[in-house]
Amino acid sequence: MKLEKFIEIARDIILNHIDDEDFNVGKLAEYLNLSRSQTLRKIKASTGFSANEFIREVRLEKSIELLRDENLTISEISYRVGFNNPSYFNKCFHDRYDYSPGEYREKILNSEIQETPMRKTYKSVYIGVAAIIIILSLIWWHQINFHNQNQETYKSIAVLPLQDYSENQDKEYLALGLTDAITSELAKIKGLRVPSRGSAMYFQDSLRVYDEIAKELNVDLLLEGSIISEGEQLRVIIQLIDPTPYERHIWQNEYDKSATNFLQLSSSVSQQIAKEINLVVSGQVILIEYIKPEAEELLLKGRYLWQKKHPDDVNQAINYLNQAVVLEPEFSEAYFNLARAYMAKNELEIGSNDEVFISKNENRKHILENLNKALEFNQSFAEAYILKGWIAGKFDWNWEEMKYLVSQGLELNPNSIEGHELMADYYTVKGMHELAIQEIELAETLDPMNLEVSLKCADKYMYNGNFSMAENKLKEILQLNSYHIGAYDKLGFLYFLMKDKVHALEMFKNLHILLKNQDLVDYYSNNNFDVSMDFWLDNVNSGEKMYCRNPQIIAMANQLRNRENKSIEYLNLAYQYKYSDLPVILMHPIFNSIRSQPEFVEIANKVGVQTQF
Repeated sequence: MKLEKFIEIARDIILNHIDDEDFNVGKLAEYLNLSRSQTLRKIKASTGFSANEFIREVRLEKSIELLRDENLTISEISYRVGFNNPSYFNKCFHDRYDYSPGEYREKILNSEIQETPMRKTYKSVYIGVAAIIIILSLIWWHQINFHNQNQETYKSIAVLPLQDYSENQDKEYLALGLTDAITSELAKIKGLRVPSRGSAMYFQDSLRVYDEIAKELNVDLLLEGSIISEGEQLRVIIQLIDPTPYERHIWQNEYDKSATNFLQLSSSVSQQIAKEINLVVSGQVILIEYIKPEAEELLLKGRYLWQKKHPDDVNQAINYLNQAVVLEPEFSEAYFNLARAYMAKNELEIGSNDEVFISKNENRKHILENLNKALEFNQSFAEAYILKGWIAGKFDWNWEEMKYLVSQGLELNPNSIEGHELMADYYTVKGMHELAIQEIELAETLDPMNLEVSLKCADKYMYNGNFSMAENKLKEILQLNSYHIGAYDKLGFLYFLMKDKVHALEMFKNLHILLKNQDLVDYYSNNNFDVSMDFWLDNVNSGEKMYCRNPQIIAMANQLRNRENKSIEYLNLAYQYKYSDLPVILMHPIFNSIRSQPEFVEIANKVGVQTQF
C-alpha cells in the first residue's frame, strides 16, 4: 500500500470514530489490520507525527470545520471530536493554532484567517544528499541559535537512532550510517555536547515520551528521523525537538534531491554555507571527500557489520571495506573503519595464548597501516588520532605517546568519549587518580547511558579508595541492566576490599548464575567465601571446563586467598602475552599487599605503571 493511500485510509478511520474519546492507536491498528508497531512506523514515516499526534491532528482539523457552526458551543465541539475535557481541548487547540477555539471561530467568521491544512510529508530523498544537507542545516540552525541573544541557548543534543521504515526493513545499515554521520558532525561543534549513539540506542523503538528520554540523556534537544526505501531513492524525515517544559518541534526538514554522488553534488553547497556563517569545525572548514557511491555503500555495510562483533560479520566487514578502498584509494573514512574492524577482530580472537598473541600482532599491523592511511588523507580525523593513541598506550605501553595522540584527537573533537576514557587510563597508570576521575566523569556526562563507561567510572572510584561511590555506581548499573556480568564481578572484589565476604560471595554467585556455571553456583551456595574461592582457584584452568582464561582475573582471584606468588605468576603471564588492560589492572587496590614486592615492581616498570604515589 502506498503511504499516501495509507494515510488517507487512516484519516478516514479516525473521522468515522471522531466522537469516540477512547479511540486510540491500538484501535486504529485493529481497523488497519496492522500491528501497533507497524502502525506507529508507517504514520511516523509518512507524516513526521507520532500516531497519537496524528490522531489529535485529525480531531483538531475536524474541530475547525465544526467551529463554522455558530449553533455549537465550544464544549459541544470538544466532545464531538473526541475530547472528554473541554479545558484540555482548548489547550491542545491553542498549542496547535496559537488561538483559543473561540478566538479562531471569531476570525473564521470575519474571514481574517485561513484554515491551516494538515501538513503532508510525501517527499523523497537520496540518502547521500540528505546526510550532508541535514547535517549542515542542523549546524546552521545551531549557529544561529547560539549567536542570537534573542533566542534560547541549547548546549546539548542527542541524535536518536534513525528508524528504517522500508517495506522490507533491509536498509538498517543506511539508517545506522546516517545516524553516525549526524552524530559525528554535531559532536565537532565546540560548546555542544552530543551523547554517543551507544547511549541513544537505549531508546530505539522506545514508547517513552521525549522529556523522559531527554532527562535520561541529560540533553536539551532530541533529533529523530526515519528513512524509507522507494526503488533507487530513500525518503528521509528529520525533526529537532525541544522536549521541555512541553514538547515543541522547533525544526523539521524533508528532502527531495537525487544524486549519484551526494558528496560531489553538495560540496559547493557545504562550502557556501560554511563561508556564510563562518563555520569552522575543529579549526578547519568542513572537509569534503569525493567518493564513488559504490564505495560509500560498501563503507556503510562494513561499518554496520563490524559493530555487530561476530567473527563472520567482522570478516565480511573487512572484505567490504577493502573493496571500498580499492574503488577509492583516498577514502579516509573507509581506512578508519578498516582499522576498527581489525580492532573488533582482535577482541574476538580465540585459541591458545600463543595463537592469540600471534594473531593480535598481525592485526596490530593492519590497524596502524589503515590509521596512517586515514590520517594521510584527512589530517583532521580526530577519531583516527584517538584510536592510534589506544594502540600506543594499550598495545605498546607507550603512555606519553598515547597522551600526545589522544590530546590531538580531543583538540579536534572535545566530545570524544573514547578520548576521555583513554585520558582517564593515562592518569590511572600514573597514579593521578583524581584527574582520572575527572576524565571518566566527563566521559559519562557525554554518554550517560553507556554502561561500560559507568563501569570504568566505578573502577576509578575504587582505585582512589572511594569504595562507597564505587558501590553506588555499580548498583546503578544493575538497576539499568540486572544481567550485567561485569558489575557483579566488580562488586565481588569491592565487597572483599570492604571486608564483607558474605556479600562478595553473593555477587560472585550471581556472576556464575549468568555464566551458567551451575556447579559453581551449587558449590557457592553450600560453602563459605574462603572454601568457595579455593575451589574456584584449584579448578580454574583444569578439567573439562575452564572457568577463566584471563590471567589478569586469575591473578586478582589469587589475591582473594593471599596466594601472592600465584598472583605474580599470572601477572607475568599477562605481561608475556601483552594483555591490553594489564597496566590499568596493576593499579587495582586488590594488589596493594604486593605492590612493593620486587617482582611486582619489575612488571609495573615494564608496562610504564607508577607504583609509588
